[in-house]
Amino acid sequence: QRFITLSFARAVGGGSQERANPVCSEGMAEPHVQYMWADAALFPYPLAAKLAQGNPLRWSKSKPPQEMLKDLRKLPAQDRSVRLSVEAQQSKQVEEFGSVAAAVQWLS
Repeated sequence: QRFITLSFARAVGGGSQERANPVCSEGMAEPHVQYMWADAALFPYPLAAKLAQGNPLRWSKSKPPQEMLKDLRKLPAQDRSVRLSVEAQQSKQVEEFGSVAAAVQWLS
């Protein structure tokens, strides 16, 4: 088995909060991205949020980063918090953003 190596290329500017943006190593399969609304939960409890995150029906279709960028830019609620899942072979990274615009900046 071969594990993908993620290099951490960028960080979101502004403020002290930095988030690494995974970039696929040369010769590896392109990563795929999914999104879901970060505030998705049936009840305002931490367990409900975890259950929502684990529900595959709450996540968008998995797409290459450039296609996902197009989809994110079309969303009507640009100020709503969103969660991105970046998956490539054996690696997965989930990040939460305060707005769709911040997620687009990170993914760009």
